[in-house]
Amino acid sequence: AVYEVEPFDIALLNDDDRELFYQRIKLLLHTLPGKVQVIVRKETALPGDYQKHFFSLYNNALKNREEFISNYITDLTSLLATERFLVMKYYAVFSTSLASTKEHSLVQASKRLFDMGSRLSSSLAPSQISTRQLEKEELVAFCKAQLR
Repeated sequence: AVYEVEPFDIALLNDDDRELFYQRIKLLLHTLPGKVQVIVRKETALPGDYQKHFFSLYNNALKNREEFISNYITDLTSLLATERFLVMKYYAVFSTSLASTKEHSLVQASKRLFDMGSRLSSSLAPSQISTRQLEKEELVAFCKAQLR
């Protein structure tokens, strides 16, 4: 199971939140019942990477600032489309052993992976850091990128 950590660029957090993030990660690594690999990758920033940021600007915005926010979003989107900016993305990769090829073993292994993902999410949630499990094509693309 592969989980993307959001916000992906932890460096953008303030000092206290970043320190709290690293403390929670250390605690998490010592309490997980299985293996986890943390992968940090530099990737080219895309406008889609900032969708949550864009929506958060409108959440508490005053009506008279909506045009300013709209211009900011337009400018940042065009800048990301024309220039190459890198962002740090964090991924947690969980693995577990599969005792046999029987269906019961597969179900148990899936439950263990789900449990580890839930522990990761609940450990990071107090710091307003969320996780998102990669699935289907996104998971395949991630695995292909790792094998290159």
